[in-house]
Amino acid sequence: MLKDLGKGLLARSLAYAVFGLGFWLLFQGFLKPSVVLGILGGAMIPFGMYLIVKARRASILPPDLTPEDNQEPENMTEEDSIDPTPDPIDRSR
Repeated sequence: MLKDLGKGLLARSLAYAVFGLGFWLLFQGFLKPSVVLGILGGAMIPFGMYLIVKARRASILPPDLTPEDNQEPENMTEEDSIDPTPDPIDRSR
């Protein structure tokens, strides 16, 4: 368990570090007029976001916390799933 927790924390920390480094490089590209630093920083920001999402999806979650597993039970009918609260907008016209 600690091994999995360490991997998850390490992956997320590295992903956030890449994301933050991208913003820092982009800032440096504007501060010292350098096209290379600006392009590198601009490319690292979406790559860091991608790594953050991949690290989040790779983490081990209980089945009830993942969106794919939130399906309706087999014994639930369509009438049970309809929201009983009245519609506040009158659409009778």
